[in-house]
Amino acid sequence: MLASDVAGRSIDVRRACSQTGNIGPRRGRGSGGARVDVRSDFTTADFLGPRRAVFNICGNAYRLVVDLRYDLGRVYIRHIVSHAAYTRLIARHAL
Repeated sequence: MLASDVAGRSIDVRRACSQTGNIGPRRGRGSGGARVDVRSDFTTADFLGPRRAVFNICGNAYRLVVDLRYDLGRVYIRHIVSHAAYTRLIARHAL
């Protein structure tokens, strides 16, 4: 499912995604510094490995899973899923 499909179904998701639009590694720092920047800007961010981050959106109703490419200064959206679907993905080791 594409992020636009999920966002198109729910105005709450669309609003939350627009508010998290500034997620991204800041240039000029190593990966450790960028991770600290993300954590300071988004205190609910969790990290799954060195590049993957999970953000609670819409009051923890949905999870936004992204790959942070600190070296490129880019963020790639991997999943926007409900909390229940996220739990299933974790149980299947699909993240």
